[in-house]
Amino acid sequence: MWNDAVSKSPNKVRPYANRTAAYTMINRCNKTLVDYANVIEIDSLSSIAYYNRGYACNKLKLWNDAIADYTKALNLDSVCTDAYYNRGIAYGNTGQFNKSSIDFSKAIEIDPKLRVFITGRHIWKP
Repeated sequence: MWNDAVSKSPNKVRPYANRTAAYTMINRCNKTLVDYANVIEIDSLSSIAYYNRGYACNKLKLWNDAIADYTKALNLDSVCTDAYYNRGIAYGNTGQFNKSSIDFSKAIEIDPKLRVFITGRHIWKP
């Protein structure tokens, strides 16, 4: 269904975004990366596209690519707590624990309710 929508509207974001959601649900993140590259080509100011591609990179353990996409998403939307949180995970997986801690702290600064979630998962201690 989404393949048909993409072929009929190759210059629109929505068909790609919907197809990437379907790919993510069935754990086909490699295909998600391709579609988000297309979304970003169509709308290079979409923080959501950079965030979602970063998320797919995290799932594929492409930590440095994830960090780059989360950073771009945060340059476009500096209060995206999910981007800080997930970039913190990516930093941690590359051994950059200081940067990881800074990102977790920033996520909590923006949304204090995240403290329980982040510290409860034992991935960070303030």
